[in-house]
Amino acid sequence: MIDTLSGVSTVIKNNEVIIKNNVIVENYLYTKLLGLDVLQQKSTAYFMYDYIKENFQPDPDADYSGQSTMTTKLYAQYNYLLYPYPGIVSLYKGIRQAFYEVNPEANKNDWMIQCWLNFYKAGEFIDWHRHWPEEFEVWHGFYCVDVEPNSATLYKIPPNMEDKDIITVPSQNDLLVLGKSDGDFHRSTEWPYNFPRITIAFDIIKPEKLIEDPNVLLAKNHWVPLV
Repeated sequence: MIDTLSGVSTVIKNNEVIIKNNVIVENYLYTKLLGLDVLQQKSTAYFMYDYIKENFQPDPDADYSGQSTMTTKLYAQYNYLLYPYPGIVSLYKGIRQAFYEVNPEANKNDWMIQCWLNFYKAGEFIDWHRHWPEEFEVWHGFYCVDVEPNSATLYKIPPNMEDKDIITVPSQNDLLVLGKSDGDFHRSTEWPYNFPRITIAFDIIKPEKLIEDPNVLLAKNHWVPLV
């Protein structure tokens, strides 16, 4: 199974993705190695973690019970792509290129993107969740900054939503995972190590669909065009 993306490939064996080509689920879920400077991405992510904690966290002692991260919970307070720090423009370009490669019809519409940092400490994970209802036609993804040696994201993709149908996508530094937000649920595995697991996540949506969201005015200047 081959698609237009260059780089690694994937196959599914016993519902676990082995990275060999880019199509994980046809017309739904894709991966790509972006070839970015991972050390630079990691350095900027650490800086952004401190910046977000200092400027946006209302309660420094907040307990997320392991089932989220501080920077994830505050995603609506900032857009990671709006900051002028090393590697962020390259990340934006990598996301943009991958999105238009797997979605060739996308150039018929305008799109906007929000982006946030996931900074997992030992014992933390993000439990099963979805991002947007199907009618919003959203794409979602994340870029892996520091996710090794052993972590993964699990997916339940319609119509196969039982536990036996879970698809496991192993995490790999520099890997972009990109897919539709069309009824799937996904979660990360619990992070067991004494250093942070770092990913940078994003949603991509048409502006006219974004306006339909009653909460959009709560996040002014939050979304940016993906051009």
